[in-house]
Amino acid sequence: MEWSPSNAGCDHRYRYPTTHRIYLVNKFYLFSKKSCGPCGLVDRYLQGVKDERINNIEYVDLEDVSSKPIPEANLKLAKDYEVTATPVLVITDKDGNKLETQVGGMAITQNIRSLLKNYG
Repeated sequence: MEWSPSNAGCDHRYRYPTTHRIYLVNKFYLFSKKSCGPCGLVDRYLQGVKDERINNIEYVDLEDVSSKPIPEANLKLAKDYEVTATPVLVITDKDGNKLETQVGGMAITQNIRSLLKNYG
């Protein structure tokens, strides 16, 4: 089954499902929304990356044009990491301290491999 907000069980979800996950010490949060063009670019790019660590990116939905409100947990996470636009990739350590932020589709797609190498 393909991921969608309606079949996911929590406020931020693993966007790129797999049969197994590689558990990382650092966390990767992708703040995104379906109505955002650059977010779609990032989504398509990440689906094509041949690296199992990509499956550990947690998708944080910030969609604001639907009839459903943005989940409070997602808003809090965005506020905690000072996310004001999408797409944004935030990398944190195991304690939630921000290590790096990439803003925009081009920055994320051009740097994801090195970010996985450095922090994954």
